[in-house]
Amino acid sequence: MTNQPQPQPFLVMRQGPQPNQVYPIDKDVLTIGSSEENDIVIPDENVSPHHALITRRGEGWVLEDLGSRVGTQVNGKRITKGVILRQGTRINLGPNIMLTSEGGKLSPPQSISKSGCKWTALFGGVGWCFY
Repeated sequence: MTNQPQPQPFLVMRQGPQPNQVYPIDKDVLTIGSSEENDIVIPDENVSPHHALITRRGEGWVLEDLGSRVGTQVNGKRITKGVILRQGTRINLGPNIMLTSEGGKLSPPQSISKSGCKWTALFGGVGWCFY
């Protein structure tokens, strides 16, 4: 068996001003917001200039809200601290923007029975655990 490099994880805009736009998660720290200073710039009136942050933690990535005006939701739940990005995670930045996390070494969804969850949800028959 050969060691093939894993495809880079990425975000895909599912709803917003740039539908199907792909944003690679290609740095240890990525900023998201409406300001041109960000790594991922999302031109929307409800997206704060410095809205959210993705940080590499070990082999995975964590999404955090940076005190944005309208908040950040993960799979329909507003986050108040870091959440591990998993395959298919839905990220909402206000009412107009939805991104999903895809590809690479993103963790698979976790079982609802996993201990240590702050809250759990069931989407598409798959259990999700959020810390």
